[in-house]
Amino acid sequence: MPAPAFIAGDWGTTHLRLFLCDESGKVLDTQNGAGVSGLRDDVGGAFFRAVEGWDRAHGKFPAVLCGMVGSTIGWREVAYLNCPARPEAIAKSTLCFAAEGRPIAIAPGLTCRNRLLARVAAELATNLGKYAEHGFAPFAAEWQRRHAYQGKPVRLLLPDGESVKGTVAGVDSTGALVLADGPRRARFLAGEISLRRA
Repeated sequence: MPAPAFIAGDWGTTHLRLFLCDESGKVLDTQNGAGVSGLRDDVGGAFFRAVEGWDRAHGKFPAVLCGMVGSTIGWREVAYLNCPARPEAIAKSTLCFAAEGRPIAIAPGLTCRNRLLARVAAELATNLGKYAEHGFAPFAAEWQRRHAYQGKPVRLLLPDGESVKGTVAGVDSTGALVLADGPRRARFLAGEISLRRA
């Protein structure tokens, strides 16, 4: 096997993909792990645990990382660059530091939209990571405060053409719509549901 020279990493909200590379950039080995959204304040520790096998086998190599690892929920925050961005500008904006005797470089993210859209996209990525790890439960309370049909009588049109009437009692922790008919409660969870007022 060619000699390893560096570690490259794509570290997003929900997944970590690490690549042990030779000096030409050829991938020699890979490691996968959890995204930054589930690591709280242990992003650096998660990295060291992910590469410890490579460290034992080959010694410590520099690492170049990109993705949400450079966001506010990542290891170190790196400011976004506006597109178009030249390679030398990306290199200049890359954050370089040492951790446990290893050179680390985190490349900046690139934004091709306005700042508001970039913030919305970052928030969406964070929430998608939360959903991937915990499901709908963390969002249920806010959903019930905001959705337009809470407490309203509705007719629920099901994908098979059937319909059910009831009063919207909210959503449960799985995201299923809960309809009330007097004391009875029924859950409805399907890929395509059309909800219309009765």
